[in-house]
Amino acid sequence: MRLIGLVSSAKVASAALMVDGTVVKEAFSLEQRRHSETLLPLLDEILTQAGMEPNEADAFAVDIGPGSFTGVRIGTASINALAHAFNKPVIGISALEILYEQAGCPEDALVLIDGGSGRAYGLRYENGAISNGPAAGMREDFTRSMGEGTVLIEGKDPTASALLLAAAKRLDQGQEAAYPAYLAPSQAERLYEQRKQEAGK
Repeated sequence: MRLIGLVSSAKVASAALMVDGTVVKEAFSLEQRRHSETLLPLLDEILTQAGMEPNEADAFAVDIGPGSFTGVRIGTASINALAHAFNKPVIGISALEILYEQAGCPEDALVLIDGGSGRAYGLRYENGAISNGPAAGMREDFTRSMGEGTVLIEGKDPTASALLLAAAKRLDQGQEAAYPAYLAPSQAERLYEQRKQEAGK
């Protein structure tokens, strides 16, 4: 089984290749360039190193956010195009679940991604299973309700290798396409609504 994954919801984009349950290649983009300029070259890099063509993948996986609206759109559009071209399934995984995988999947955890201005995106796990979320809200509201022994996971970029580890557990959930998980309006949408309300006063 060969899985190809792309992550693009955060500042650091990455691509990875998994073969029979083991991540064998991974590449990151640390350059201050748009993901539209770096994501597919990263994919080409790992496939060239592995001596593999994209049509040899059995499935594709992608980070569906939350995170950068533009980054998530670039990642899902890229993976969906590849999957459509080669008639392969796509597995979409939340960036919050990817961070949970990176942290080693603690039994009880609260995973947070900064949403700016005190806001956050959160996902709660109890006994190793999702109990609440993903959802958008105020960071202090998420942390206030943390139970004793709950591990707080935040502040790291999701990686393509962790994406593939999560996707490997869902091989039966592949679909024709993956879609961005927008849990809250973008900053531009919030500003538009704010200005519209102010204009109506």
